[in-house]
Amino acid sequence: MIYITYSYTLTQKKTKRRSRYPLVINIAVNVLWLLKRDDHIEIIKRNLHKKVLVPDFRYPMQDSRLSMARLCAVQGNADEADEWFAKARTVLDEQGARPLRAIVDFDEALMYDRRGDSGDVELAAPSVDAALEQFREVGMTGWITRAEELSA
Repeated sequence: MIYITYSYTLTQKKTKRRSRYPLVINIAVNVLWLLKRDDHIEIIKRNLHKKVLVPDFRYPMQDSRLSMARLCAVQGNADEADEWFAKARTVLDEQGARPLRAIVDFDEALMYDRRGDSGDVELAAPSVDAALEQFREVGMTGWITRAEELSA
């Protein structure tokens, strides 16, 4: 949570570290996603949109559309998250960013698994299957294990 506080502080100041801002805010979102927390989520979401998404700043192995999907999922807004997952797929396919593209499918399946509503298993299945196939193609062994556990 210290990282969240640091990134929150960074969003509120002008700093020489602006070139790393897309990395910092995407990692902050990842922390919230992994911990299923919503600390400072509205401020992080607003700054992600305004300072990274709109100007379309990119950073290796990070995608702001995926981060927006994660934030929406943490907030319980699966419909909006689905839209952002779709946008992330489009951009990452264009970039040829195969590992991150596979993670998009995994995270969408994870979102449904976490929610646990009636029918979510069926909604998650195509995404986890797609993620597994991509993880195998790229050789992402740790992610293969995670996806297999999610599909079980």
